[in-house]
Amino acid sequence: METSNCTMEELELIAKNILLSRGGAIYPNPRDLSMTLVEKDGTERELGVCSVLFAGSTGVFGGYYVGLTNGGTYRLTDEADKKKIIHKILQLYSIPDRDIPLRKGLLEERVRLRERNIAFIARYGDITQKDLDMMDEYQKAMQKLREEVKENPVPLVGDTVEGTDYSGEHPFTAGVIDAAPGWSKEFSFCAEPYVPFVSFESNKTAVSLSVSGGSFLQVDAKDLEYVGEDVRYFCNWGHCGPCAGGALQFPVKVNKWRVKEAVDY
Repeated sequence: METSNCTMEELELIAKNILLSRGGAIYPNPRDLSMTLVEKDGTERELGVCSVLFAGSTGVFGGYYVGLTNGGTYRLTDEADKKKIIHKILQLYSIPDRDIPLRKGLLEERVRLRERNIAFIARYGDITQKDLDMMDEYQKAMQKLREEVKENPVPLVGDTVEGTDYSGEHPFTAGVIDAAPGWSKEFSFCAEPYVPFVSFESNKTAVSLSVSGGSFLQVDAKDLEYVGEDVRYFCNWGHCGPCAGGALQFPVKVNKWRVKEAVDY
């Protein structure tokens, strides 16, 4: 991955990927990286940097934090300091995804994927090519099913469902269809699910879900109104196999439906 012609925005995306691929933090030798700390009385002190943490792209506490040899941790707010830290990170650490073309969209996609799976990475190491292939297989299979009915959408397992209860006080916006009609001739959906675990049926084209959460309800297809497209996360075991915290989450484009009538949940 050639970085000499990168913009500062692109360099920052690469630096974020480096940090996230290592569980969100790096621990440089303080002799290799330093920062000038300005005391309250205006005096300046040059201190070694012993850790750099990336705390996410959004939220009040998002951004870069540095741990200094004086024992303090400081949020990087000065642009000059941030540029210095980013350039040093690129000098000291190998860049993940060296085989991918340098495109802002793809770099942002990898940042989001690593942020979503930061606990997994911290425990089992960075996302591997085998992991990416697994995600890609499910993404392509699920999106192919939806492409086949694009002209006349029908509800499918994994689609998002929104609606409300009879009182109107408890709307749900991210329910998921967890089972297609069987003997009951109705779709089953979970109104407030955790991230569903996805697996292939025996033919490797259709998928099934293992869903936790609540409440589980049934609805007839005629009572579902097509809203549009949605992106939701699913999970499956990563390169570590079935183990505690070993599932990786990944996005899939699905369809979204609204339950026309209020439901009891």
